[in-house]
Amino acid sequence: MGGGRGGVATSFEDADWVYAIRRGMRRDGRSLLLMPSEAYAYFTDEDLGSMIAYLKQLPPVDRELPKSKVRVLGRALLVADKMPLLSAEHTPTMGARKAVQPGPTAEYGHYLAGASGCTGCHSSDLSGGVANGPPGTPPPANLTPAALGSWTEADFFRLMRTGVRPDGRQISEFMPWRFMARMSDDELRALWLYLQTVPPKATTTAQ
Repeated sequence: MGGGRGGVATSFEDADWVYAIRRGMRRDGRSLLLMPSEAYAYFTDEDLGSMIAYLKQLPPVDRELPKSKVRVLGRALLVADKMPLLSAEHTPTMGARKAVQPGPTAEYGHYLAGASGCTGCHSSDLSGGVANGPPGTPPPANLTPAALGSWTEADFFRLMRTGVRPDGRQISEFMPWRFMARMSDDELRALWLYLQTVPPKATTTAQ
C-alpha cells in the first residue's frame, strides 16, 4: 500500500470527479488540458460511478509533476484550431446517461464507439480523413462500410488484437489498438456489429 501525499484528487468531492471526467473542466469552470472528456462524456452514469469509485480507492503516492504550460507552438496550434488543448471546448454536453445493456449488440457497440474515443478521432460519422492532433498525426481511417468494403469480422478482430490490417500492413501506433486489444470478444463483436449499421460515407477531406 502506498503512503504518499497523493495528488490533486486528495481534495476531490464526487462533483469534482464528474466535472473533470464528463465535462473536461475544474469546478471553477476552467478547462483542463488534453483531457479526453469528449469520449468520457458518453459514459453512462453507472460506468462513470464505477470509474470514480475505482479512482477513489487507489492508495496515495508521491509523484510531483511540473505545472502544465502552453508554449509558443501550443498557442499557435490552439489559435489555428489544430489541436484540442482546451478539453471543455470540445466536450459535448451530455448530462445524465442511462445504462446500456452490455453484450454483442450494435446498440452496445454504438455506446463503446463513443466512450472509447472512436468518434473523437475518426469523426462523429466515422468517415475519418482529417487528423485531430499535433503535427505528424496521421489521418484517421474511414470506418464506414464504404471503406471497410470486404472486411470480415475476423479481419476486424485481428486488427484490434494485433494491429495488423487484412493486407498485412501494421497500423500506426497513433491508433490505440494495444488498449483496444484488452476488450472482450463480446465488446469487439459489439463494435463490429455497430460499424455495419453506420451509413457509408466517403472519407472526409480537409476544407
